[in-house]
Amino acid sequence: VAYWATWCVPCTSAEELAHLREIRKHLEAAGLGFISMPIDELDKVLEDDRADTWLYPFWHKEEGHLAMLPREFVRTQGLNLPLFVIVNDQGELLYFHNRKLDNQSAAELVTAALASR
Repeated sequence: VAYWATWCVPCTSAEELAHLREIRKHLEAAGLGFISMPIDELDKVLEDDRADTWLYPFWHKEEGHLAMLPREFVRTQGLNLPLFVIVNDQGELLYFHNRKLDNQSAAELVTAALASR
């Protein structure tokens, strides 16, 4: 799951979006899911001037990130963006990355996701 916001500069940069598209391609090729989840209000996301660059489809639910993330994680790690989490079929958080992506961290996310099977 990739959590992001329109106001988060690293989240919406061309470099970050390119990394996310590459991650999604690898995960989908392996039969794994990729979820992009903005934390902004839906109208703000869709009306943003950069909306045509977002990764679609994305999942949206008001305060959905708070409902999905374990309370202990939020308490100890916070909600800094961008945030990427790998969860297994039981919803257990297996891995997270809490800063902008680079080639190494993108590869680590793919490796962690593939190991979750």
